[in-house]
Amino acid sequence: MVYSRCRRGYSRPTARRRDHPYAYGPLSEYVIAARPSESFDPNAHQLKIALPQTNLAEGDVVDLGDRFFEVLHLPGHSPGSIGLWEASTGTLFSGDAVYDAQLLDELPGRNKVVYRRTKERLLDLPVEVVHGGHEKSFGRDRLREIVTAYLGE
Repeated sequence: MVYSRCRRGYSRPTARRRDHPYAYGPLSEYVIAARPSESFDPNAHQLKIALPQTNLAEGDVVDLGDRFFEVLHLPGHSPGSIGLWEASTGTLFSGDAVYDAQLLDELPGRNKVVYRRTKERLLDLPVEVVHGGHEKSFGRDRLREIVTAYLGE
């Protein structure tokens, strides 16, 4: 099945929060670019929950064969939030630790003190591109703008 990019869901939630599993919701004609068969009904489709096979922790490496991503623990948005960092290309998949929109730190489960430490940590990464959990990707200069604005510097 071929999917076009959906603005609300990604294949791997990087924060374990109650609202993330529901972001996928029922499939609709707006998400599906091709159906596996003519009889496929996107409104009747139900997602099957995939249970984790392992827990990722700070410093673990996700090996994709030709690419390697280091797991960064980036708490604050939620206690278990992670990012995936590819040092060789300067690529960061930041999840909800940072994205180019208003950062929501007032919602239940957020910890502003820890969120600030995560933001400070992001300033030290030699980032080329950040793929956040929301909105468009951005580069190092924009990362610095977002983080320093959040930190009030």
